[in-house]
Amino acid sequence: MCVSTRLDTDGDGALALAREVRPRLDEILDFAFSPLCNVHVYADGRTVPDVTAQAAQLPMPVLILQGVNGASTPLAGGRALAAALRTAGNRDVELCELAGRGHTLGPAASLVDDRGRMPDEATLLPIAAWLAAHARR
Repeated sequence: MCVSTRLDTDGDGALALAREVRPRLDEILDFAFSPLCNVHVYADGRTVPDVTAQAAQLPMPVLILQGVNGASTPLAGGRALAAALRTAGNRDVELCELAGRGHTLGPAASLVDDRGRMPDEATLLPIAAWLAAHARR
């Protein structure tokens, strides 16, 4: 594991929360929510609307791919989206809950192990089949 040299002020390879992190917490949060960091998308006025609230505007076929061990999007989110689409009248909704997969559909043994790995061919083949079947309609 790599420790940020910006935070590890004594260079010992470990972060002392009380001495190195807490005194810089405001600076860390300011940076996290600045346009330079990806957390910025969650800042006030920047978040995208909840997709379940838009279900009525999605009448097309929908394939929801949900890694069971996805740390970024809970499994309940995929289930809620599928339910919202069906409630809105969409009859062509397929929810695939992929065991042992993370947010990026790559291997993840647990939520903690979800590290953005690439999906393998076994994961991609059913997706390709779904796309091919729906392209013919």
